[in-house]
Amino acid sequence: MTRGVALRPGPRIDRSLRTAAYATAGLNALGLVFAVCAMRPGAPMMPLDERVAFLASRPLGWTVGWGVWMLAAVALVVFFVLLARAVPGRLSRAGLALVVTGAAVDLSCDMAQMIAMQEELKKAVGRT
Repeated sequence: MTRGVALRPGPRIDRSLRTAAYATAGLNALGLVFAVCAMRPGAPMMPLDERVAFLASRPLGWTVGWGVWMLAAVALVVFFVLLARAVPGRLSRAGLALVVTGAAVDLSCDMAQMIAMQEELKKAVGRT
């Protein structure tokens, strides 16, 4: 045990932390697969006409991909909640606060992007 860090013993905490860690990593990996394989044609780096055509078809991979990324953010928060319980202290609480803040910003930006993309698509479709 490291000086200054007191882990609360117990197989339940170990199992929960491990499960949360694997879930977080797995969701992030799955999000990357969706980003490369299913979401790229709708990304802002693509020409507008191509994005509009792609998003007008309402691709399932785009929607599921965003959902996976959002779940990954939530899974990271869950992991840090469990970690803060397993390793109590100010540093754990500060880390948790930073992760919750980051996830809130991330999820807010995800929602804003999805709404903005819908508005952009409506405008583009209205011009044709």
